[in-house]
This record gives sequence, C-alpha cells and structure tokens, in this order.
Amino acid sequence: MIKVGLFGGSFDPIHKAHIKLAEMVLAKTDLDEIWFVLAYDQPLKSDHNANFSDRANMIKLAISHNSKLKLCEIEKDLPKPSYTYNTIIELQKKYPNNQFKWIMGADSLASLNQWYKYQELEDLIDFIIVDRNNSLADYKGKHLVLDFYEEDSSSKIRQGHFKYLDKQVLDYVLTNRLYLEAIVKERLSEKRYKHVMRCVDLAMELAPYHDLLANDIYLATILHDIAKEIDPEVEMAIMQKHYHEHLEYHPKVYHQFTGAFITEHEFMISDPKIIGAIRHHTTGDSDDNLAQLVYLVDKLERGRKYPVEEYIKLSKEDFKQAFAVVKAKAEQAVKEKEIEK
Repeated sequence: MIKVGLFGGSFDPIHKAHIKLAEMVLAKTDLDEIWFVLAYDQPLKSDHNANFSDRANMIKLAISHNSKLKLCEIEKDLPKPSYTYNTIIELQKKYPNNQFKWIMGADSLASLNQWYKYQELEDLIDFIIVDRNNSLADYKGKHLVLDFYEEDSSSKIRQGHFKYLDKQVLDYVLTNRLYLEAIVKERLSEKRYKHVMRCVDLAMELAPYHDLLANDIYLATILHDIAKEIDPEVEMAIMQKHYHEHLEYHPKVYHQFTGAFITEHEFMISDPKIIGAIRHHTTGDSDDNLAQLVYLVDKLERGRKYPVEEYIKLSKEDFKQAFAVVKAKAEQAVKEKEIEK
C-alpha cells in the first residue's frame, strides 16, 4: 500500500513555498508520495490567471527534482466545479490500494463548513493540517497538525514579486507571458494601463519588421511604465541609492530608472537588453535596437493625440530613420514648451 498525501489547489502559479511545504510534510510523516491535485474549477475561488495546461506544466517543472512529488490532473476530467469530495471519491476508486490523506492549510480548515459535503469529507479521509501562524495551538481535533512558517508568496507573486518562483517556473512564466498583463493592470491606473497595452499592441505589430526576439519586445514594452505611478518617496529612495548620478533629470524621467530597477529586482528579469530598453525608453539615449523600439512605440501608440500612422509606416520601412525623426520631433516639442514657459 502506498501512502499518498493529496495537496490540492489552483497553484496559480506554483511557488517555492508550495514545494517547501510538501517536502516538510514528507519529512514529518510516513507518506510515500505527495500528489499535487491541480484544481480545474474551484467553487470558492475566482477565475484562474493561467489556464490548466500552463499551471500543470509549471508544477511539472517545479517538482522535477523530487521523485516523491507527483502531479495529479484528475480534476480535468471530472464534472465542474471541482469539489474535493468528488475528487477523493474518484481517486479512491481509481487507486484502491492507496491510502490517501488530504493536506490543507489552517485557513481552509476554518472555512471547511462551506465545502461541499464537508461532514462526509471528514469521514472519508484524514487531514494533515498545515498551520502557518500557530492559530491551531489549542486544536483538539482528530487531524494531524504540522507547523510551517513561510510568508504568503501567492499574493506577492501576483503583485510582481517573482523571487518566490523556482527558476524553471520563472522562465516558463516569462516565456509564455503569464500574469504580466494582470500585474500591470493591478499596479497602474486604468489610463496608464491602456497606454501600456496599446504600446504592446504596436510593438508586436512592428516585431516582424525588426531583427529582435518577440518575447524580448513584449517584456520590455509591457514593463516599460511599471514604475510610472509608484509612491514618490519610494521612487526617490531608489533614485538616491541606485541612480544618484541621474537625479538632475526631471522627476518625470525617473520612472525609466526605477522601472529598470523593479524589472530586475522584483520581476527577476536579468537580460541587459530588456533592462536597458526600460532604462532608456523616455530619454531615448541608447543605440540598442530594442531600446529604440520601445522608445518609438511609447511615442507612437495609437492613443496619442497627434497623427502617428505616417511614422508607424516609416518604422516598418526604415527603423533607424523613424527613430531619428520621432526623437527629433519629441525634442523640438520639449523646447517649444520651455520657450512658452
């Protein structure tokens, strides 16, 4: 008989704490394996940011180092929504020689009375309760309680703090362009978010005309304004510590520096071309093609109040000329504003 811990969740995405938790449970119990039971459609949660296939692929990458960790995709083929009771019934039918235990957090135990057939569920399977903040110190129930001290990574990841992701999962997220649009939408005002997405649309339209990797274009463009609306005190702190030599720029330019910093240290993107494109997208003072493309789309996205189609056409025909013309016009406009003042 194989003793299996069932660790259910949306894993949207799976992160380092999930793996640490599973390996802790393996170390402190007599379980032979832990299966990550990937939820297809959870009744008590909102829509997932990544689809089932992507979430499954990320789990495979995250657990590839440990043969005792498995992916269970059974809920893909079960009736929707995915009720834990039904999932366990099906697993017991399919694997009659396995002894299953359900792994859940203390927060889930507190809301268990909202689960489908929760009373029958407690009779159906034993639970392993993972308590993160000692909330179950006085627990007298029948289920095993294990302490696990790890900060909540899921919400931080959905804000753009990708350091909590395994390197292989991070690469998958960036390569498949997962979560980024939702994060940008959350961190920026609606007006700024729409500007960014128009820039992305134009950048991908121009991509076939330039010898650049499409994913590099996407990442640099979708994150180019990520620091546009950060707290001024936070912005100044980053500038003083990391870019003090650029403090003479107008504060409206600071976001290109702080955006590069956030991209590297929060989104964990280390590619110098992407970082450089963000760092120079406002001043346009880089000879790098990716940086110049991001500068162009920032100036030419179709929400601008001035005519842009002529320059977009030129960008497809002669990229360098288009950059030179657009930059010259932008600099002239700045001079004219200064004269008016």
